[in-house]
Amino acid sequence: LNHVSDGEYFQDFGNSLAETSTVQLRSDIGTSYNDMNWSFGTDLISYQTFGVRTPYRELPDITLAWQAPVTDYRLDYGFNSELVRFQYPGLINGKPQINGDRLHIQPGIDYTLGTSGYYLQPAAKLDLTEYSLFNVSDPMQPTRIGRAAPILSLDGGLVFERNADSAGNLIETLEPRLFYLYVPYHDQRDIPIFDTHGADFNFVQLFSDNRFIGTDRLGDANQVSYALTTRFIRPNTGKELLAASIGQIHYFEDRRVTLPGQSIDTRPTSDLVGELRFNINDRWSSQMDWQWNPTTRQNDVGEFQLSYQPAARQVVNLGYRYRRGQLEETDVSLAWPVTRNWRFVGRWNYSLSDQATHETFAGLEYENCCWAMLFVDRHYLAPDGKLRSALYFELQLKGLGRLGRQIEDFLQRGILGYETD
Repeated sequence: LNHVSDGEYFQDFGNSLAETSTVQLRSDIGTSYNDMNWSFGTDLISYQTFGVRTPYRELPDITLAWQAPVTDYRLDYGFNSELVRFQYPGLINGKPQINGDRLHIQPGIDYTLGTSGYYLQPAAKLDLTEYSLFNVSDPMQPTRIGRAAPILSLDGGLVFERNADSAGNLIETLEPRLFYLYVPYHDQRDIPIFDTHGADFNFVQLFSDNRFIGTDRLGDANQVSYALTTRFIRPNTGKELLAASIGQIHYFEDRRVTLPGQSIDTRPTSDLVGELRFNINDRWSSQMDWQWNPTTRQNDVGEFQLSYQPAARQVVNLGYRYRRGQLEETDVSLAWPVTRNWRFVGRWNYSLSDQATHETFAGLEYENCCWAMLFVDRHYLAPDGKLRSALYFELQLKGLGRLGRQIEDFLQRGILGYETD
């Protein structure tokens, strides 16, 4: 259960840039049951918001799922289901909002063929969704809406491997993959949006069976995804030194199902997406993600991270993030011992697009066998555009307790790879 009496609480006491930008608090109470094949859960969910539209309350949200016992490791089947009552608290522009019940059932089955060198997995699901709406002010809006559609897919891939050196100490793989997805078009314009939004496009989305997150929209699809992955692996340890992937979707038909206010997507192909993970050695590691738009011939998304971690309590991170038209920023963070007991921590997050610092902090950490102390001085850009400052102090008596804010959580979010003893 979460509640604050002051809408500026997180700006004053937030532990990170993300936390100071909090616009809603979720409260829920529920119960769940799980065994080898069945799972059941029920929740009551509501929100407290600050300056944004309040999400629907879910009073209740009941889920039930069943997975068949394993008798053939190649065959997998079961179903997921959910019953939710959505209630909107209050008015928007002086008008009541549509409320309603949504029942969603999705049985599915898949069968996997293959060996260590290839696999082929046909799968079929049936999406069954029923809405019962109330509090409807538009006489043209139906109060009972149903949707039934199959989701058919065929996923297949090959795994080629060879010795990358004459001594056999390094294996290189080449892994092409194809994924075909078919979902027929179903007019869903009369279905209200309760809890659904579009998914960010990335490498994982190449192989997803719905381009929306949530149940209120089921994207129509007649498409094939193609991807290629290569890895360099140490055979004696299984450690992956490098993994690089690239992929794209080719569409055979326009995507007609949209969210309100969006237009039909007529592009013949998706953006080209790529991933790179490179563990140079036990100390150095890097990762890169990018997304290239073939229509505009521009990079839409890019992210790069380089980390140096020679020991458990030593780490330096250099990061760069780009999203065309939205942000371009650098991020430097570190946690580094000064002496045996003292360690320096710091971060600098700078926006190249705004030419302004979004967040900086610097601090000292002392630790011995019996007690530890943390002190951090932080400056950050609040959501209202004002530059704010904060001082954090924590004293920990090991085995007894701590005094002050739990700065360790704040440092773990701000410094990738930050560890304590």
